[in-house]
Amino acid sequence: MSEVTARTRSVPYTSAPLSLDESARMAREIAAPGAARFGQGESAQFYLLTMALEALSQIAEWTPEYIHRQLRAWTEELVARAEPWGFTAPGRSQRAGYMVGLSSERGLRPDLARAFAERGVYVGIRGSCIRVAPHLHSPLDAMDRFIEALQTLAV
Repeated sequence: MSEVTARTRSVPYTSAPLSLDESARMAREIAAPGAARFGQGESAQFYLLTMALEALSQIAEWTPEYIHRQLRAWTEELVARAEPWGFTAPGRSQRAGYMVGLSSERGLRPDLARAFAERGVYVGIRGSCIRVAPHLHSPLDAMDRFIEALQTLAV
């Protein structure tokens, strides 16, 4: 048995949550010489654990049901507000609630994503669709800015 295997197996299993310090200590113990092959070319970034815990706490506070309901309402509003400008989206049953692809029979100009970004509006272009994914942390005026940019740039 190699030293790495022996040291890895010597770390006690516990089902109790570990503190950040305890997690870091255990990682140092496990990362014995020769264990770099488990690192995938990266170093551990334990500060990300704190951010992940905060994100999970926020999700628990909002609840996945609320998040889905709110994002679906926003994507439906985006579809309704884009229709007068000649943009369509798949039917409601064909869409995910958290993003929508808007397409136009006229097509899209090649520099559209960059032009949106210059206005502080960030979208993805996927083939002939403008991919819009609202976020709960987006400013309240983000949808208005998107529609204004759509009216100006994409028609």
